Amino acid sequence: AATSTSLFCFIVSMSEGAERNLTLHHFHKKVSIFQCEEQAVFTDAPMPPIPSIVIGPFNSKMGKWGSWINGDVFVRAWNSLISQGVWARHGYTVKVDADTVFMPQRLPRFLGDFNVTKPVTIWGVYGP
Repeated sequence: AATSTSLFCFIVSMSEGAERNLTLHHFHKKVSIFQCEEQAVFTDAPMPPIPSIVIGPFNSKMGKWGSWINGDVFVRAWNSLISQGVWARHGYTVKVDADTVFMPQRLPRFLGDFNVTKPVTIWGVYGP
């Protein structure tokens, strides 16, 4: 059964380049998502030594507005996450970018007033 403040956290990371390097750094330092009760790394290819879930290629194109057209990659990650059901053991599911400074120990204090019996989406939580 889910506890109200437990966190399942995940990253969608390319297996090469800057995202990989940041995710490996977080893994070795046991910071960011690796401080959550459970975590997952969704990627396009295995990322040893990190246990990762391969969801297929990230063949995204750059949009003319300057960011990636990668919605399909995140849909695959969410579909994999939902089918595995691990999220159901936790009060919250948190998607984190590899280049985000994320301190999971601070999040439950902020989320304390939310009713976890109903879905809640919070975008861009900032501040102390």
